[in-house]
Amino acid sequence: MIAVSKLYLDRPRFSPQSRQAYLTATLIVVCATLLRLELDPGAADLPYLGFFPAVILATFLCGSSAGFLAMFLSIAAAWLFILPADVSSASIYRTGVFTVGTVTIVAVIGA
Repeated sequence: MIAVSKLYLDRPRFSPQSRQAYLTATLIVVCATLLRLELDPGAADLPYLGFFPAVILATFLCGSSAGFLAMFLSIAAAWLFILPADVSSASIYRTGVFTVGTVTIVAVIGA
């Protein structure tokens, strides 16, 4: 039988602001990047599709500061590996939407 008292969704699994939390968030983003590149390397239409769940998972497991780290690492990974080399207004718009969405997600989960 599942012990309901051990199911905590309101506190992170790892100690917030610890080295383990930041390393876990980084590993989650690396896995999301590799999965995104493996599944569909040429689709730049939805560059942040796999990073939304990565930021959510990192925030739930590691806290809001590691969630923000996951957000910044996701943006860097998308710009380096997924988005086309030429900077366009669509890329900037998608990055802005991702940033606003993930800041909202991290703020709501971390509250």
